[in-house]
Amino acid sequence: GKGLFATRNIHKGETIFLEKPVVSSQFLWNALYRYKACDHCLRALETAEENAQRLLGKSRRVLPHPEQCSIRKDLHQHCPHCQVAYCSTECRQSAFEQYHQVLCLGPSREDPKHPLNKLQEAW
Repeated sequence: GKGLFATRNIHKGETIFLEKPVVSSQFLWNALYRYKACDHCLRALETAEENAQRLLGKSRRVLPHPEQCSIRKDLHQHCPHCQVAYCSTECRQSAFEQYHQVLCLGPSREDPKHPLNKLQEAW
């Protein structure tokens, strides 16, 4: 059969495979639940604990092992025109160069008559 087989010992935590997707997108219901993720690479922009607290409406909810979920909020960037969020300057620039300059809604983000908003509503 087909598969990935190791030809040497692999250490715990070692990266053994990297791949960039051809296309990636968040589910639209993520926006409904205000899930915070990079608009380019989909990396979380909030910790699991922050996510649970927001979804449960309980600001004192504590999850075990918070050290397993670190977020670098100091690196987060936003599109200056439409305010979509990115995890880093690199993601913001890559998104702009690859597609965001065409898809950026700018001030039309709240306009229900804009064609991109109509498409999102239809989905």
